[in-house]
Amino acid sequence: MQPDGTALFHFINGHHSWADYLTDMGQDGTWGDHVILYAAANCFDTFINVISSQSDHCDLTIKPDHHVISTKPLVLGHVHEVHYVSLKPRQGKIQWQLC
Repeated sequence: MQPDGTALFHFINGHHSWADYLTDMGQDGTWGDHVILYAAANCFDTFINVISSQSDHCDLTIKPDHHVISTKPLVLGHVHEVHYVSLKPRQGKIQWQLC
């Protein structure tokens, strides 16, 4: 359930049940999606910052359901219509580059 009361099941398009969705997500070669990132934020008690490749798209911070005292966020890039990629800080700059 999202903080606004929206059920997460509304975000797993094309799947008839949670079991069907999780079976598909467990297959090699299946890319993670927003629901998986939300689950990871909760599992690892951390924020996940997603930086989009689209210049007109806002970057996103995925927060766990509960209060996190201190965390070093995981930072991912989102290449539009392709997949998520890991990022690392550029030396001496507050910018990110592909790993």
